[in-house]
Amino acid sequence: HPAFPLGTPVLARGRPGGGPRRPGRHRNGRHASQPQLSVMRWHLLITPPLPGADNMALDEALLERAGATGEAVCRVYSWSRPTLSLGRNQTAAGHYDLALGRELGVDIVRRPTGGRAVLHHREITYAVAAPAPETGSLRESYAAVNRLLHDALARLGAAVRDAEPAGRAPVPS
Repeated sequence: HPAFPLGTPVLARGRPGGGPRRPGRHRNGRHASQPQLSVMRWHLLITPPLPGADNMALDEALLERAGATGEAVCRVYSWSRPTLSLGRNQTAAGHYDLALGRELGVDIVRRPTGGRAVLHHREITYAVAAPAPETGSLRESYAAVNRLLHDALARLGAAVRDAEPAGRAPVPS
């Protein structure tokens, strides 16, 4: 599961919706100092299992760093204990029982990205923090990151295939 779409890329500040071309920009809309994802400087960060709050704090810090430096980081990590992560804009009040979560040994945190609740347990997660492009949609950014990961895994010999879109899952009751 990605914590930031690749399943969830963590994209840094920018204008994901794009907009009209502005003076001083290249024809493709990007500023000269803002390379494409495939040609920008990337870092790989592998971290040990951490509690959910620490994982989300690190993702936030990497997001801010990407915005400040223009560099991208692909972080690979896991969780030291079961954790329910809620999407950035997901309504939580009245929907989740924090006391029951504590009783069951499940931490509850909020991700810096959207989507619905995801239970993390015994898995490998990745997050991508990269400067957001000045043009194109967030979906296009996610697709670009997914292509990079797909190609990298295939070059390592992994049998990689694109999943078929499953549609939107029903809202849990």
